[in-house]
Amino acid sequence: MLLTLLLGFTNNTQALSTIEEIVNSTRLIALGDIHGSEKPVNFLINTLKQPAIANKIDNIVVEFGNAQYQALADDYLLKGVYVAPETLRQIWRNTLYFMAWQTPQYQRLIEFLRYHNATRAHKIRLVLADPAFDWATIRRDEWETLTVTREDTYQNMVESEVLEKHQTAILLFGAFHQLKRPLKLQGKPDVFNSLVSRLVQSGTNVITLWPHMGAALDTTRYQAPTLIDLGHDPFGQQRLSDLSDRFLSDQPLSYIADYYLYQGADPRDAKPAANNTTDKAWHAEMARRARLIGGRVESQVNNWLTRHAH
Repeated sequence: MLLTLLLGFTNNTQALSTIEEIVNSTRLIALGDIHGSEKPVNFLINTLKQPAIANKIDNIVVEFGNAQYQALADDYLLKGVYVAPETLRQIWRNTLYFMAWQTPQYQRLIEFLRYHNATRAHKIRLVLADPAFDWATIRRDEWETLTVTREDTYQNMVESEVLEKHQTAILLFGAFHQLKRPLKLQGKPDVFNSLVSRLVQSGTNVITLWPHMGAALDTTRYQAPTLIDLGHDPFGQQRLSDLSDRFLSDQPLSYIADYYLYQGADPRDAKPAANNTTDKAWHAEMARRARLIGGRVESQVNNWLTRHAH
């Protein structure tokens, strides 16, 4: 069974009781990430500080790590082996969409897991789900193929590293990988069949949680943090096309998610990690990759370097 992460609310006894019931009754939990926001990952870290919850979680499966570094992650997080910071950064810097992980919360999650595993009997493994490849040798057409097939890779990783081992996991992927049903999205030629919709189609029960992005909601109705039941609250009836211009659908929000996690306004304005803005070698490598891939990635890299490189 796959349930979405109903976490946060660390000061709410009733909510914590509900969370404990969830982790006691399901093997997989999914949390929608927001690129450019630290809130979902910080939310996850704060929740894993609760022993009754953390002791039930075996893995965190993440989009932000290249699978070729799995042994490195296992050494650092499970065995306590020292790994130099510049080596550790390869985990998220050498991913398909390396621009998405420039903010500091991903390294913060890794460091939290290292501390947790060093001080607790029950260890949590970080499973890197991004396709394994090498930026030093990959061609543009190979990169494009991996971007097209990555949902298959994600599903296979969840099945092989968690389900087939009869373990539990939290899945940390961008929110659009958590759509409960296939949907037409802006910029995609075909109907998008996400990781979660694929798991649903394979017979896995999924309760999805959509993270809030943008301005604050009506404070007379919704106080942060809150979990909105989209099947019962009128908020679930708002049209997807009104929620984001990426949705080419007028289906209600409840069509693609079961709950809505509201933690207050989120302008997605997290600052890059200091090591990213000062690392000249990294800037040169980003520029090289941008020239190799071209298109939207090249524009993103050039804009980022203009804003942040010193």
